[in-house]
Amino acid sequence: MEIVKTKKSRLKEVDFRKPGFREIFSDHMLSMEYKDREWESQRIIPYGPMEICPAICSLHYAQIVFEGLKAFCGKNGAVYLFRPQKYHERMNQSCRRLCIPEVSLDVFLEG
Repeated sequence: MEIVKTKKSRLKEVDFRKPGFREIFSDHMLSMEYKDREWESQRIIPYGPMEICPAICSLHYAQIVFEGLKAFCGKNGAVYLFRPQKYHERMNQSCRRLCIPEVSLDVFLEG
């Protein structure tokens, strides 16, 4: 998987004593495309605005799924994900409801 690191991390701006829900976002995000019946071109890219085509289905028919994960830094410096299988299940449930192809657990966890 291609990884493009951000040029300026916001990590030092985060007060880990007071984490806020929907207030703190990662420096990076996962981007992938669905082509020829497969999710491909998985990339980790810097968090930021996304360029989209005006004809995209999500703008016209609200056919979009967005899912985030909670991650925590352990005392040993390791990163721990909070219940990633549950996030994966919820995302794929939304995909099924909207007739969007599901994402495999392996691709989800690698991202």
